[in-house]
Amino acid sequence: MTTPQTTARAWPGSFFAPVRGLVNQHLAALALRDDDYPLAPLASAAMVAVHLVGLAAFWRYYHQPIWLAIPTLVLLLGLPVAKWRLARFQSSRFPIETLAPLFFLYAILIARVIAVRVLLANEPYQDEASFADPRFVVFQVEATAAAVLGYLALVQTMRLTRGETRTRTLVALAVALMLAALGWFGAETLGHRTRGVTATDPYAYAQMAVDLATRGTPLH
Repeated sequence: MTTPQTTARAWPGSFFAPVRGLVNQHLAALALRDDDYPLAPLASAAMVAVHLVGLAAFWRYYHQPIWLAIPTLVLLLGLPVAKWRLARFQSSRFPIETLAPLFFLYAILIARVIAVRVLLANEPYQDEASFADPRFVVFQVEATAAAVLGYLALVQTMRLTRGETRTRTLVALAVALMLAALGWFGAETLGHRTRGVTATDPYAYAQMAVDLATRGTPLH
């Protein structure tokens, strides 16, 4: 027989159990582990709503329509939904924890908004010739978004694939990351080369000397 005292002692545990399971599930995903914890369908639905709000805030920050959050979330949930609909996933819960890396983006976005609009802090000055200011990391929403997308792809691969499929996907992700890095390096090298005679770095001086010797003009 359940007494009021027993119910009072059991209620906190049963109340926080869904939250505890949700947190543990997301931490396991971020750690690239396959651990599985009980997760109520209502918790998954709540997390979808949280991500909609977070993505809407992201697009609003860039002065874009907030309805872009819907197609963005649909795109990010493409693989989880596809795997969930397969026969071996039909009886299991929806893998909402594969979107856990998005919380890093939300955290950086909130930190920037608080720093600039609440604390009225000035953004650190940056140019191409200066070293990166450590404080500038808090303001790098674009870089965070790029890193989060890569992390999210890795989490979804580890949580939703098995065996040879996982290995092939990880290799494909590594190759894609390498090609993207090389492409970025090439674009920066070609797009930001020295032009004119206003540069002040040693490389620019050397470039102007070469141009002067080979073409009779320091202009590049």
